[in-house]
Amino acid sequence: MDSTANLLAALRRVRSFPSYTSFMAGHERQRIKRELQKRLLRLRRQRQSHKLDHFAAKRQETPGSLLQTILH
Repeated sequence: MDSTANLLAALRRVRSFPSYTSFMAGHERQRIKRELQKRLLRLRRQRQSHKLDHFAAKRQETPGSLLQTILH
């Protein structure tokens, strides 16, 4: 299971790799970096959608309170 801290730490490690003269090593480093960034973005989107779902559920629980807030 990915965690934000683990993915950010892995990204830092990839960024701090020594500069290899080999084209393939640089290409591989970029591939790893892109993959880690995708996984981090996916994790953040999952958390955001979970928060939005939770917020929507909360709004549906108390539709009258929103109306009361607007009218007062």
